[in-house]
Amino acid sequence: KKAFWKTYDIGLVPGPTRVPDEVGAAYAQDFPSTDLEPEFLQYCAHMQGRVQNLLNTKHSVHFMTGEAMVTLWGALKSVLLPGDDVLVISAGLFGEGFGDMAKLLGAKVHNHNFEWDEPNIDANALSQIRASITSIRPKLITTVHCETPCGSINHVLKEIGACAKNNGSLLLIDCVSSFAGLPVLVDEWNVDFALCGSQKALSCPPEFSFLSISDRAWEIIEKVNYVGYDAILPFKKALEKKEFPYTP
Repeated sequence: KKAFWKTYDIGLVPGPTRVPDEVGAAYAQDFPSTDLEPEFLQYCAHMQGRVQNLLNTKHSVHFMTGEAMVTLWGALKSVLLPGDDVLVISAGLFGEGFGDMAKLLGAKVHNHNFEWDEPNIDANALSQIRASITSIRPKLITTVHCETPCGSINHVLKEIGACAKNNGSLLLIDCVSSFAGLPVLVDEWNVDFALCGSQKALSCPPEFSFLSISDRAWEIIEKVNYVGYDAILPFKKALEKKEFPYTP
């Protein structure tokens, strides 16, 4: 008789995905202490380099403990102040969620919403987005590379990134469900924040997240100086001191 908590043999939900046995076995191993042993930082630096390769970036990469939402909140809180203009480009649930999150931080949100089942932004829509970026000159532009619930893909990140850079705007992308599953070209697309998680293509438990951060983004992060537990700034200071900002 099947146990009442087992509802299916093969999970077809968008995530969290099934954790393979070999990943579970890795979790059972002992690793160097993050507080006391230099081997941990050496291993951490090695893994940061591997993530940089997957993101096709020279930007710094930082690991955070917590489900991928910790990077979304941390990035927004680390660069936004009340009254800042934010342009939200969305074609799904999580894209729209960026707008709700930014509003809670007191930002002035401008929305470009597309149908959830229409992943392709055509030339006319791209022209409208460019016009909005030029006229609003937002501090931050947010969008999702791959929308988890509906699978829609934003295919014009390179064009959006170029326009963002020309107008002095930061570009933040959620690539939680595309990282390691689709090409993510952070440097080519002029992405300032690429937010990733462990629970999709990597098939790890949903307790680990990471992000890449551009030099332009670091300048804003230092000016805002947000210091909450999900803050990004402590990672820069910890990197300089060759330590981890808190106990993972």
